[in-house]
Amino acid sequence: MQNSILDSKQSTDLLQSIEEMKTYRPTEAEFAQPMTYIEKLLRTEHNVTQYGCIKIIPPPSFKPPLAFDLTSEQKLPTRYQILQELAQGKSFRQNEVGHTFLDFINLATTYGDNSLTRSQSDPVDYKQVERDYWDHVENGKGGITKVEYAADINTSKYGSGFGRQGQKLVDPRQKDYVNHPWNLNNLPY
Repeated sequence: MQNSILDSKQSTDLLQSIEEMKTYRPTEAEFAQPMTYIEKLLRTEHNVTQYGCIKIIPPPSFKPPLAFDLTSEQKLPTRYQILQELAQGKSFRQNEVGHTFLDFINLATTYGDNSLTRSQSDPVDYKQVERDYWDHVENGKGGITKVEYAADINTSKYGSGFGRQGQKLVDPRQKDYVNHPWNLNNLPY
């Protein structure tokens, strides 16, 4: 009996047909004016409207320090979902108690390979990760897998990766990025 709409071969064939995301690397001058750069991508031969998503990689000089206090005892509310329940259309659940940032690091290192613990010389086979993911979702393979994350949180209450005006700076280098046009707290304005 087949549990999945797609069999493994069809899933693998579909994965192989997915193109990598279109990537752009602005110059320092282009990066200084985000909206002008984005408009250029929309208007010119790049015609980015044909893509569902693009990736913009900043120049090497753009290295904002994390503006979040990693040692804070403040807990971020999280959402979670059981991978094996995705295909059943079950909604996300809320963990209102949440976790501190250090709790998240401990959870990540407890539950397997991730970029915080993996050696840079040990490459990840992302296509295999994708295949494994869909095997969990579509075929219910593996043990119950709970994915928990903190997203769509109120940055004025919980903080952000980028510093903002009036916020206590965790790292003195943040002052150089508080008003930067690519600071995600500023970009909408």
